[in-house]
Amino acid sequence: MVPTAQRLQGRYSELRMPVTIIVGDGDKLVNHREQSLRLATALPQARHEVVEGAGHMVHHTASDRVAEATVQSAREKRARTRSSEQYSPRCRLRRARIVASANSSTNAQFA
Repeated sequence: MVPTAQRLQGRYSELRMPVTIIVGDGDKLVNHREQSLRLATALPQARHEVVEGAGHMVHHTASDRVAEATVQSAREKRARTRSSEQYSPRCRLRRARIVASANSSTNAQFA
């Protein structure tokens, strides 16, 4: 493992953004099963995809799969954000303040 990644692995659980782990099953440089599964276990929100026939440079040999996974992660994040904003107490409070402010300025115009 790269020394910097090794130092930071204790902080993986702090990550809140979507993570997609994409590995090639033909990787001859690292043990993709051991490393990617360890990372996927440390990041419960992570998606783990294995590309058959791809090697270590999966982002070059299967760039379409990498792009597809990136777009999918962004869509899932957007969907989660929208649904959590609908029901978030903080969001409801913020919305109520905006509505109250708009109502009071509208009432002031007609007074």
